[in-house]
Amino acid sequence: MGSTVYQPFTNHLASSEWRLLAWLERENIAYDMISGYDLHCNPRILNNYQCIVLSSHCEYWSSDMFETLKKAHNEQNLWILNLSGNTLYRQIEFFDDGSSRCISLSFQKNYADETQLIGVRFTMRDYGTCAAYKVKKPEHWAFNNIHFHPDYPYFGEQSLLQNTPKKGWSYDPGRLGLANGLYGAGASGWETDKLSRSAPKDCYIIASGMNKGGGADMVVREPSGSRGGMFSASSISFPAALLIDYRASQLVKNILTRALDDK
Repeated sequence: MGSTVYQPFTNHLASSEWRLLAWLERENIAYDMISGYDLHCNPRILNNYQCIVLSSHCEYWSSDMFETLKKAHNEQNLWILNLSGNTLYRQIEFFDDGSSRCISLSFQKNYADETQLIGVRFTMRDYGTCAAYKVKKPEHWAFNNIHFHPDYPYFGEQSLLQNTPKKGWSYDPGRLGLANGLYGAGASGWETDKLSRSAPKDCYIIASGMNKGGGADMVVREPSGSRGGMFSASSISFPAALLIDYRASQLVKNILTRALDDK
């Protein structure tokens, strides 16, 4: 991937994870890493945490992973920060050696409605494109200490995942799905999720991607009782914007501050 996290490199798994970890370390935010297999095997693994961050391309989930997250979120005030696109979309099963296989192309149809946790669901309408977000609720607390000009309510204009030509028709580790590769620049992109009609009614949009196909819906659900709050950036290219877009960076710091302050 190169010697610096800022070096151009396009991959919807490794590069986004790398850049998110670099941002957490730059901001002196302590973190632990939990694999899908860890979450699958240990139903108490989230007991001592206040927040979980789903990063980059968190698509494949087992039923045990889902149940562990749901219990911690609904009963133990765990906040969910979904900094991923195409999140919780397909169902897998694990084998004893930690390997897995996909058993359903739709988690919703085969096991449970993922929008009850994250509010959003993947669509193909803007696949392979990137764009900025437009703010819908500039007064929301998530935008504290972020200035927007009234005539330009946008952020996330740049991401380190952008404008990548497809290398050819053979296997491409970047997984660029369009014939012309990844097109455009911005934090809303590559694979994005939209607010679903089946989501809880108290989920609401604070910003939306400006991709021609609709863009990522940035969704918030406030905490209530024993249930933690939820924030979804709904985009694969969002983590790769944190290092270079100060508004996106401040936004996530605001969410984390709220999540870690809630008791």
